[in-house]
Amino acid sequence: MDIESNGTPFADEMSQDECEDELLEFKLTFSYAEWQALLVTQEYKRTEKESQNSRTYYILKQNEWCNVFYKHFFSITKLPCPIAFRRCKIYPCGSKFFEFEGKCPECDSKIEGYTYDEPQPEFSIVVHCIYKGNFANCQHTKQRIIRGKTRELYAQKLL
Repeated sequence: MDIESNGTPFADEMSQDECEDELLEFKLTFSYAEWQALLVTQEYKRTEKESQNSRTYYILKQNEWCNVFYKHFFSITKLPCPIAFRRCKIYPCGSKFFEFEGKCPECDSKIEGYTYDEPQPEFSIVVHCIYKGNFANCQHTKQRIIRGKTRELYAQKLL
């Protein structure tokens, strides 16, 4: 679980206000069993509108993978950003095996994660993540939405 942080601003087409953005690179590590518990076997196809090409992909369990990823994100970074994760896709054939993105609704910081290799049994999967934005100066007042089974567990505890 390595964290590499540098406070250098991005030089690509950014205004003075955006030059305050920071970059945080880290790795999320999942066990093979934890990864398998999140997989969905349903296949999806995205078809390009202007061509006849289609790309097959899989997704992780809706409302479940976000909680697991946030738990790992928080344990590494200790940032209280209420990240809204989205667009997790697994491509069996492609340059990246898995990718996702997300955004903090308060500071507009964005996170992207990817891995190139398919996980092998008995090995952990390492997801490379890049978190960029003004997360260091953000005043966090919102709490992250909990979904899925985790939400049901909390609801049962309250009863």
